Amino acid sequence: MAEAGALLRGQYTPFNAAGFVLAAAAGASGIVAARTGHKIVIQRITIAITTAAAQAILVRDTAGTPLVAASLAASAAIGPYTWDFGEEGLPMTEGKALDLSHAAGPAYSYAVVGYYRQTAVLTEAQHKAS
Repeated sequence: MAEAGALLRGQYTPFNAAGFVLAAAAGASGIVAARTGHKIVIQRITIAITTAAAQAILVRDTAGTPLVAASLAASAAIGPYTWDFGEEGLPMTEGKALDLSHAAGPAYSYAVVGYYRQTAVLTEAQHKAS
């Protein structure tokens, strides 16, 4: 049986973002890049805290008023945290990237799984660029 969400990642352009954020860093920008005429649709987020700190962690898009997909309270305990938005996923703002936002302090690994869904008619040049 196929992994949940694999069908939509097969129909649309999939992405898998993963990495580490060190305690000295203040978040991470552009963990999933923006694409013209597309929405980032998040199916699952996993954050594994390795060093706890008194800063909240937000997974959000880069819109002027950002949509927050997930948040961890300040001083979250060490361990893994998962947000599962199902196969359809959680759509973010069109044409915006995805960031991890917090002040320096926590150290953790992250993984974000989802797909880009086209939401606008693109010119030939935009289509080739995406």
